[in-house]
Amino acid sequence: MIQPNRSERKPRDDYGSWVMGKMAIRAVIAAHKRRPRKLFWTRGKEEELAEFLKLAKDNNFSTEEMPFSLITSKAGSENHQGLLLYADPIVPISIDRVSPKVGAPLLLLDHIEDPQNLGACLRTAAEMGASAAILPKARSAPLSPTTLKAAAGAVEYLPLVMEANMAQVLERCRQMGWWAVGADPEAKQPAWQAAWQRPAIIVIGGEGRGLSQLLAKSCDELVRLPSHAGLTLNASVAAALLLYEAIRPRKEIRL
Repeated sequence: MIQPNRSERKPRDDYGSWVMGKMAIRAVIAAHKRRPRKLFWTRGKEEELAEFLKLAKDNNFSTEEMPFSLITSKAGSENHQGLLLYADPIVPISIDRVSPKVGAPLLLLDHIEDPQNLGACLRTAAEMGASAAILPKARSAPLSPTTLKAAAGAVEYLPLVMEANMAQVLERCRQMGWWAVGADPEAKQPAWQAAWQRPAIIVIGGEGRGLSQLLAKSCDELVRLPSHAGLTLNASVAAALLLYEAIRPRKEIRL
C-alpha cells in the first residue's frame, strides 16, 4: 500500500498532486499520463462513490475512508464531492517542445491569481485544441485542488509550460515563430482584426491589473474585445473568446 509521506499530507499546490472533484479525478485515471496513488473518500452517497472505488481497484491504487472534515482540510475546500485523489505530480514541458502551428494557439497567463479563473482558462484552452498553456512559477494561482476541479480534467490533456520570467519566455516564443497577441481593453484594434492566420500566442493579464507594461510592449499586437456596456470581461471569458478567434483559421473545426 502506497501512502503519502508527511510532507505530502497537505496539498502540494504547485504540482497538482492533490485532485478533487469527480470529473478531474476521472481524467487523471483515464489519461494515463501520471499515476494515481491513493483515493481518499468519505461516507455519504455510497452509490455515487462506488464508481470510483471500482476505478481504484481496476487501476491498482489504494483507497482510504476519511471523515469529511479531514478531506476538506487536505483539499482546502468543501467542494470535493467526498473524494480526494493523491497522484504523481504534473510534469511541465519545455517551450522548445511546442512547434508553432496555425489554429493551435499557445495561451500565456500572466499572473492569474484566482484559482477558478485559472482552471476555467485551462479548461477552455484544452477544449479549443491549444498547443499548451504557459504559467508563471510565482505570483499566480497554484495548481491546487480548486484549480484542478475548475479545469475539469483539462490539465491531464493540455501541456503546461511553467517559467519564472514571462517576458523572457514570450520573447523565446516569438523567436520560434509565434505571433504574440495581447488582450488589452484600451487597444484600438478589435480582436477579429488580429493576424490569426499566423501561429498565435495569446497573452492574458491578471485580474484587475491586466497585462504588465513589459509584456504589453513585447506583444506583436494588442487587441480589445469591444464592449457595449463599458465593462471589462473576466480573464477566463476573454481567454475563451480569443482562443476561439485563433482557431477559426483551421479548415476543419469540430467542436
